[in-house]
Amino acid sequence: MNPYTSVIITKGNKISKWVKLEDGKFNVVWDSVSNLTYIMSFILIPLVIATSLNLHDDIRFLEFVIDIILAIDIVFNFFTTYHSDVKKVTDLEKISYHYLTNLFVFDFIAVVPGLVTIELFKHMYYLKLLRYLRLSKLFEQIRFVLEKLDNLLIFVNKKAIESFLTLARCLFGLLFLIHVMACFWILLGQTRDEGWLNTSTEFENIGDNYLKGYPTAVYFITTTFSTVGYGDFSPNDNYEIILVMILELIGLAVFSFLLGTLSSIERQQSANTIIKLKEEQLEEFLIKLNASRKDTVLPYEIFKESLNNVSATYKYGVKYVFNMFDFAEQLKPQDRKQLTFYNLKRLYIDFQDFFYDEDVKFQANDRFISRVLTNFECSNFLFGKTILERGEQCENLYFIGSGKVLVKNHKDGEVIAILQRYSVFGDYQIFLDTRSNLSFVCPDDEEVTCYTLPKDKFLDLCHRNQNHVEFFMKRALITRRLFKRLVIRSHDQEVN
Repeated sequence: MNPYTSVIITKGNKISKWVKLEDGKFNVVWDSVSNLTYIMSFILIPLVIATSLNLHDDIRFLEFVIDIILAIDIVFNFFTTYHSDVKKVTDLEKISYHYLTNLFVFDFIAVVPGLVTIELFKHMYYLKLLRYLRLSKLFEQIRFVLEKLDNLLIFVNKKAIESFLTLARCLFGLLFLIHVMACFWILLGQTRDEGWLNTSTEFENIGDNYLKGYPTAVYFITTTFSTVGYGDFSPNDNYEIILVMILELIGLAVFSFLLGTLSSIERQQSANTIIKLKEEQLEEFLIKLNASRKDTVLPYEIFKESLNNVSATYKYGVKYVFNMFDFAEQLKPQDRKQLTFYNLKRLYIDFQDFFYDEDVKFQANDRFISRVLTNFECSNFLFGKTILERGEQCENLYFIGSGKVLVKNHKDGEVIAILQRYSVFGDYQIFLDTRSNLSFVCPDDEEVTCYTLPKDKFLDLCHRNQNHVEFFMKRALITRRLFKRLVIRSHDQEVN
């Protein structure tokens, strides 16, 4: 598969028809259903345990439906791709083995016994507590969705949305913690004769329906968490006193964490303020420069492009971030590699097809990947701007970070191909040391962001390993032949 022209010609990897791609449409929908089901189960489990496993018929039916959905999810997990480090694993045997040796046993124990017995054996219900091991997986999928959202909002003010989502996650975690502690408070109050539920006059006729005390429990936990404590409800014995002290300590820690999160959001907004200030300073300078020019006026495109480059430098200046301090160069190769993959994991995932080809079993080594990513520079190209013109010497390898690039025939300017996001171009011009025979242009209605790798740096990195030279040279020649065929096809269509 040639990632540079993957949009023009699609020749997918040899993936079994049974394999479900984790970012496929069906899997995205199913993951949404299963995640909502897990969230519902996380809420129900403490409530059911709080009532001493006295399940009402409605709750028992709901639990049965949840078990069916999660049982189906267990089956689907044997066919869903996953990432090993930053590589997508599509081999069915490896997928099955990975799931069997990780969460399968816990998922099976947490779902199948309750499903088979139709929730008739109460004490088997405690096995469902193993479902909370799925919390880490749930957070991973939420991060995956947020990354996709982040990719869709390249030219939007993403920081405000990210700040909102961060705050929303914190508030959801706080509410869930209050819910769990409220359920535990109910359990503590109804299992002992001196418990608060059994001694309060408000709950004399509560019977076995202990959930009637849930609003009161939530109220008590909230006031205790916030260390307000109005005194209308208080612990009755040592067990409840100990729990209240623990709750107060947890409340202090939680609210300290929330304050830290708010401060972090404020710092992120400060970074946006810095970018805005730099843009305003640059705009003021350009206006003064324009006023000093008596004969000609600066084109509007210069204003627009300059401001875009300021923002892009702050947001995407990968090379400058790593070269700002020389500590990265002083690290051991293994430490530098880990630093690179930790900070630039998303970039590698976006352009992983450049470094990996499953058809020919090629994988670029970690040193090569690390050096490529840390030498990325970022450029913004405005509507209709030519990125690489016909007859121009190619001085960079271009990685499309956002938008799409039109490939135009050198004869009549007809568009012969469209390179979508995450495609790469400029390879055969670099390897053959020839001027470009095609023009690569931005669409008239879309801006394009490209990560660029200087020609000399790319050749130097390739020539350090003969396998890299052979692979990238071969793929560059394939790209060149493909473009030639497209030019010939375009010419034949004109003749006909």
